[in-house]
Amino acid sequence: MLAPIPCPTPILRAVPTPAARLRSLIATTGPVPFARFMEEALYGEGGYYARPSPAIGASGDFVTGSSLSPLFGRATARLLEALDQALGTTAALLEAGYGSGAHLRAVRDALGGAHGRRLRGWDRVVRPLPEGVEAVAEPEECAIDGLVFSYELFDALPIHRLIGRERETHELLVGLDADG
Repeated sequence: MLAPIPCPTPILRAVPTPAARLRSLIATTGPVPFARFMEEALYGEGGYYARPSPAIGASGDFVTGSSLSPLFGRATARLLEALDQALGTTAALLEAGYGSGAHLRAVRDALGGAHGRRLRGWDRVVRPLPEGVEAVAEPEECAIDGLVFSYELFDALPIHRLIGRERETHELLVGLDADG
């Protein structure tokens, strides 16, 4: 399950920014696993992806195919129609990490509406979905006959970083330097 990691100390909630909360946590508990650092920086209160509006698109921090044009959504819709033939039923779509919902909107529009097709969206940060798209609370509880799609989610999952030296494995941690 990709649930947020709970804050181990109450002090984290009292500090206003992810950077300040991480400094406070590390100063209190010592170095933290890289995954914990990523979790707070990306998904903690005020984190990069936890902001009300994702920084996707020409005026944001990065662009994706779906933020530039509905063409990618149209291609996905064609793939769903091909899956209909292969499955012998109407293929469903689950987009994991839907961000602004632009891709799901483009798929829905290219299909001329859902028309009995289940279009679903799941994201770690819940945002509005386009009309006709169903929100999924827990992706592991979502059985699907069709396509599971993700554009950017796997780039932003908190991961543990390991290093192997002389037949030993160690986890890389994030700590504070002399300047904090």
